[in-house]
Amino acid sequence: MKRALLLAALVFAGCDNSNGPSAPTPIDQNAQVQRPPGPPIPVVKPRLPLANPPPVAPEPPPSGPAGLTRSKLGDTVEFSWSKVDSLKMSPAETMVSAIKNGGKPDPKGKGAPKEELPEGLHMPEPTPMMKSGTLTIVRVEPESPFTFRVDVKSGKESSSQLYAYAPDIALHKVMYRSDEEAALHDVKAAGKTFKCFETPTRQVAPDADELALSGGLVTESLLDKTRVGAISVSLTRVGNARVKVGTDKVKKLDTFETPLAIAMEQASQLGFVDPEVKAARDAALKEALTTHATGCISNLKPARGVLDAIIAKGKLEALVWNAKPAPKPFDKCLRAKAKALDWPEGDVSIKVTLGQTP
Repeated sequence: MKRALLLAALVFAGCDNSNGPSAPTPIDQNAQVQRPPGPPIPVVKPRLPLANPPPVAPEPPPSGPAGLTRSKLGDTVEFSWSKVDSLKMSPAETMVSAIKNGGKPDPKGKGAPKEELPEGLHMPEPTPMMKSGTLTIVRVEPESPFTFRVDVKSGKESSSQLYAYAPDIALHKVMYRSDEEAALHDVKAAGKTFKCFETPTRQVAPDADELALSGGLVTESLLDKTRVGAISVSLTRVGNARVKVGTDKVKKLDTFETPLAIAMEQASQLGFVDPEVKAARDAALKEALTTHATGCISNLKPARGVLDAIIAKGKLEALVWNAKPAPKPFDKCLRAKAKALDWPEGDVSIKVTLGQTP
């Protein structure tokens, strides 16, 4: 009994009621609060570089000859050409212009709009002044790069130029595009009959090998006859010529335009003189005229003044001395001395001062 009481006393003595199940548990303020783990953070993988796209295979050439590949050395085509060189006012236009300007011709050569004209009077279309000639295209050596010569003529004017296509120009593509479904019509030109498809301005024979240099073109007509510089062409001859190696500098072509299109551009520039070239030419001509006129000055009274030399179509048309026709002895003397001068083809007026200006 004593032993049981002693054991009970020891148990009560060793227990601390302040730490019982109902006592608060002290919290360490410096302790980190443990939180439940959140959702996993996704791992962003680096983007792999895009694979290089497969190289685009070049368009294979057609199975048969096409474009300029059908042309052979010596192949020749000849075309007649005409272009709108200038516009001329008709007498009716001049009258309309005078009415608009109070009895004076319009200095700019332009008529009044229709709504400003008197009732019943209408402005007629200006008259195109045409320039015409021939152009010839012949394939010459070397075969590579593809080289051809263009000769353009109009009266006494002419020009010749060698051209060569750049190596990266696919020759089978150099031609006029054709509508495969378009109806073909027989067209007679250069003593032959060609199967052509037609547009409002063109006749093209896409299957004619002898027309490779023209891209298949047989004719091209003017759509606007009032546009200065507009040009038309018509086939006159096809054949084969002796190949001549030209001495002109070769112009490189980085274009898919046909040789005929290049020749038409050359024809449109025939007779055009660069302003700097014209100024140098006129200065040389003025100096030569001054020298020759001084040798004839004894035929002038008074022997000082201004001489106007009127030049047109490669000829000395008239000599005007102090605003009057030059004396016949002076005219005859100067023409004899200046006979060897190379007169320009266009309309030119050269003023020469002799002695002191009055």
